[in-house]
Amino acid sequence: MTQIKETIVSKLATLPEEALREILQFLDELIRRSSHQEAEKLPTLLPNDDPFLSAIGTLSGSPISAEDIEKELSNTQENH
Repeated sequence: MTQIKETIVSKLATLPEEALREILQFLDELIRRSSHQEAEKLPTLLPNDDPFLSAIGTLSGSPISAEDIEKELSNTQENH
């Protein structure tokens, strides 16, 4: 364990239950913010950027043939 973690653990041992609950809530918020910030760093793909994403909506209805999928993908690529 790192020195800072050891210091935190030793100080936590001296706190009453209610203070520990507050710290737990604070830690949960820090973790949530950190996760949110990491998610914002991920690239966002738009349907126009990826022919597969633009074809996804066509798959939500009745089944389509492989030929129709190929046509849709080639039409998308021609429009770029």
